[in-house]
Amino acid sequence: MAKKVKKTKKKGVSGKKKGNIFTKILVVILVLILAFFIAAQFLTPSKPDINANGAWMNGNDQSLIIKDNRYAIYLSGIERDHPIVGECKIKGNVITFVNKKDPCEGAKGLYEVSFNGNDIVFKCKDDGCSKRQAILLNDWMWLDTDMDDITIDE
Repeated sequence: MAKKVKKTKKKGVSGKKKGNIFTKILVVILVLILAFFIAAQFLTPSKPDINANGAWMNGNDQSLIIKDNRYAIYLSGIERDHPIVGECKIKGNVITFVNKKDPCEGAKGLYEVSFNGNDIVFKCKDDGCSKRQAILLNDWMWLDTDMDDITIDE
């Protein structure tokens, strides 16, 4: 009767199976990488929302009022009685404008906002309303006004 020969896997210096330690190291490295990316998503500080409530005027005798998540652009000349009005939402230093009526009713405009003193500067990221974009990309000078006295007409 022949003896059965039992095959054994090669063991490393520690006496454990060779591939086992490398697998554990690889799993630990992958878990650490995954944890890093998850933490980066949730722990990255977001920019605080800017306070863009105010009134400004540009060199074309147009005025812009932003107050309580609403905005109005008052035009000059024959369009004076037809302001562009709508809602706006501020997230960080980005403001989204949405017109309530023509021109471009319902069109969204996304702008990066910065301030030079109290003067407001818009950088267009995306806007579906070319008229609003052409107006907002002007230089806007701060109007020192009591915002409690201002209402946005629709």
